[in-house]
Amino acid sequence: GMIGAGAVRKMAEAGINVAMITHNPGPAEKICKECEGFPGKVVAVTNEGGDHVAIQKTFDQFGSVDIVILNHGGPDHMTDIMDVDPEELNKKFAHQVTMSFQTLKTAIPFMEQSCGGQIILMSSKGAVDGDNCFPFTGSVVNGAVISMTKYLANALKDKGITVNCIVKGHMQPDFHHEGEEVKDTA
Repeated sequence: GMIGAGAVRKMAEAGINVAMITHNPGPAEKICKECEGFPGKVVAVTNEGGDHVAIQKTFDQFGSVDIVILNHGGPDHMTDIMDVDPEELNKKFAHQVTMSFQTLKTAIPFMEQSCGGQIILMSSKGAVDGDNCFPFTGSVVNGAVISMTKYLANALKDKGITVNCIVKGHMQPDFHHEGEEVKDTA
């Protein structure tokens, strides 16, 4: 999404080397090209062989793993609470919580070799205040992400690893359709 791409550009502009670990290398390669000439190097690493292989490649290329930003997720759709499919809730939980945890279990030993670092997770405002403008499924799952953030922050502080969570609010869509009016929400 646009948040991840924007974060990559800003980090590369600031001189931070970035490895985008992805299952979709096409868009990642486009971002790599856009960042050519920035002080920080940007590479796309496929996670086809699993997280360990991808993170090992990153460690070998850059010599450390200092920052891990987990941007698992995806768009949600508004659904009446009585129409929420429990299987959809389970799939979203597995994708955003279980998959993030699995990635972190793989990344933490590399971060320890790098003498610490930072983990940043993503959540949404609906998880914090129950705002009904956010979909139920995403809000519930993002609440688990916030809980995981707090637990990991306490568990990893003695290893020199800080853990934080960015809680996103309402955002404009990343795109608009031909002929559709774009409204400024600022």
